Amino acid sequence: MLLALVLDQPARWPAIRGQVTPEQIEDSRLRRLLQAIAELPDEELAHTSAAGLMARLAAGDPDGQVDTDRLISELVQLAQSITSREQGLDEAIRRMRADDRQRRLAELRQAIHRAQELGQEQELGRLLSGYQQLARGVPAGTEG
Repeated sequence: MLLALVLDQPARWPAIRGQVTPEQIEDSRLRRLLQAIAELPDEELAHTSAAGLMARLAAGDPDGQVDTDRLISELVQLAQSITSREQGLDEAIRRMRADDRQRRLAELRQAIHRAQELGQEQELGRLLSGYQQLARGVPAGTEG
C-alpha cells in the first residue's frame, strides 16, 4: 500500500524518506520501484507522475517493461481505491516499521542462539543488549 500511495503522488516521498527505506521492502520488484523514486531529486518528485516513473524504469530496464508497467498500473489503481490516502500512508508506514522490527528481532534471536552454541560470551552479551533495546523500542546504540 505504501508504494501504491507514493506512486500515486511521488511528491509524498521526501516527507516519509526518513521513516522507510527501500531495503525494508522484501519484494524485489516493489523495492526497485521505490528505489527509482528515491533516486529522484526532491525537485523532480513534485513533477513526476506514475507514467513518468514508468518511462524512467523502462529506459533503465527495457526487458522488464511489461511487468513493471502492469505492476505500476495495479498499484495506481490500488491507491485510487483508498479513500483516506494520508491515513492509509500512516498505516502503511506503521506496518512496515512493525514488520521490520519483527524481522530484526528474529535475526537477533538466531544470532543469540548461534552465540550460545559457540560459547561466545561477549558476543552473546552484545546481542542480548541489542535485543532488549529493540524489544523495548529503543534504537540500538542510543541507550546510555
